[in-house]
Amino acid sequence: MSLSRENAERLEKVIGQVEGLYEELSLLSKKNPSDLLNTFKVGLLNSAIASADVVLGAEYKPVADFTSFEQDMPPSTSDAVFVISQYRNELERLRLVCSLKSGPLFELVPAS
Repeated sequence: MSLSRENAERLEKVIGQVEGLYEELSLLSKKNPSDLLNTFKVGLLNSAIASADVVLGAEYKPVADFTSFEQDMPPSTSDAVFVISQYRNELERLRLVCSLKSGPLFELVPAS
């Protein structure tokens, strides 16, 4: 699988979002795993998942029937970590597959 520069940049952006969410949610989950996420965090999580689904496509989507968390039934922090870690792993797998098939996703150019 080869990615255009635009899609490679999109992949890197989504990886950054998912990594950030994973780190923050992991900290919350360690403190109080059964606490529920607030509406704001659920919205951020759902937005990152939607972006990841576009980048991953059906082949790499980690949970086939999952699209988002319900706003009126927010997940616990541990449930959110469980799901976002699945996305984190698949995004990394896609990055690895793409780089193995075509080299680095894009070349770094030294500043002039």
